[in-house]
Amino acid sequence: MREDRVAGLRRFGNWISAGREQAAPLVRELLEHDPTEWDSWLTGRPEARSVQLFEGLLQVAEGDDPRSLPLTEFVLRHVDSVTVPSEADLALLFVRGHARRVRGLALLKANDPHAALQAYDEAAAIFRTEPVAHAELKRVLQELSRQVVARIDSVPLESLAIAGRAVAIADSLAGEGREQAPAEAIAELRARAWKDLGVVYRCLARFSDSLAAIDRADAIVQPFGRLKHQSAILQLARAGTLDEAGRHDAAMPLVHAARTAFRQLGDTRRLLLCGILEGAILQHSGRHRDAVVLYESLLENARERNDPDLDATLHNNAGHALVELGEFAAAGEHLGQAAALFDRLGRPLKIAGTQLARGRMLVRRGNIEEGLAQLHTARDQFLSRNLVEEAGLCGLDIVEAHLSRGAAIEAEAFARQIVREFTAAHLNARAITALQYLSEAVAARNASAATVENVREFIHSLRRRPDAEFKVPA
Repeated sequence: MREDRVAGLRRFGNWISAGREQAAPLVRELLEHDPTEWDSWLTGRPEARSVQLFEGLLQVAEGDDPRSLPLTEFVLRHVDSVTVPSEADLALLFVRGHARRVRGLALLKANDPHAALQAYDEAAAIFRTEPVAHAELKRVLQELSRQVVARIDSVPLESLAIAGRAVAIADSLAGEGREQAPAEAIAELRARAWKDLGVVYRCLARFSDSLAAIDRADAIVQPFGRLKHQSAILQLARAGTLDEAGRHDAAMPLVHAARTAFRQLGDTRRLLLCGILEGAILQHSGRHRDAVVLYESLLENARERNDPDLDATLHNNAGHALVELGEFAAAGEHLGQAAALFDRLGRPLKIAGTQLARGRMLVRRGNIEEGLAQLHTARDQFLSRNLVEEAGLCGLDIVEAHLSRGAAIEAEAFARQIVREFTAAHLNARAITALQYLSEAVAARNASAATVENVREFIHSLRRRPDAEFKVPA
């Protein structure tokens, strides 16, 4: 039975290919009309009503055409009125699923994520009915994965929703009682979806959830010895979460193991990612000089790959480390290049990170007003995306800047604002206690840069020890 459906799938592909050239003029003719005229155009051209026409329109909709959404609506309105020959019995199934997948992408571009996820669900449900449609189902999940990455910096909560939906779709493939695609292929899809979810949780500073998601992905791939590449990707993801959670010693061996695997597998991009993460671990461990040396040694590799994302990340990380070393001229050069690249890539939260580093640098150089402007801009970006903890940590830099210029009233007001934000967001009560201590110390005129740093370090430490108690410095 499966062999018959595979043969049907091949016939469908051949049939579509044979008719695509014939349908191309009709696709162009329809697109010359306004979308409000498409229905009447099709009514007047009954010979145009075909799978090939609809597939041609969906190809246009998958691009950057501004009419992507009405094109998918048009196809879905009319696809069920098409009659197909018996040798192409899978045609309508694939067109229906393809239309919903493309519609999901169009809805995301139109900033309607709820409707987009429903469209992706509908596409997955259609393709799940046919084991031979595994490649199409894989495309649905790949598209969701791309959207998780594309939105993780700009709208992380939306990215979380997409990642959660991808996990639900992928896990539904593991059901029993029906013909399946190869178990190994299904495992790879599921593991990728769970890994993506773990990365989103990491970006939201939900480290326990992140590690649990990566554990789930790891358990899925373990029975399949040939999934070495996926296992290495999971090692790298786990190392990233452990580093962000402050568990640097546990993260570094995983990076080294992943690097060895990627070198053997010929994955040069992830080799660079290993280097970047190793630099971050060095940086977070206080070894800023070693981190800068490593970052700068990798820049040429990133440029040779023509990879602006990695290029920007290296410049950004080097800039942050150089600020801590007090080498402000070099830091400014790296941060400027990072900001320009991130702007070109449309990564607003990454730009906020460069603004945060620039703000710190300017304050330390004595340009306090200019530094405060940068810090406020970065903080507004974090708050606009509901990243309250990141906004609070940025706010501590603002408190410190006010203290450095003797503006105790402004420092106190800002410290209390951070307390209110952490409380409203139901963040760790111990972090709120530390922030309350800071605001009272500022009010009593007993606070200094060291006081702020103590609170900052404590809040960071809660990522690895959420039950830690805040100790008032002697």
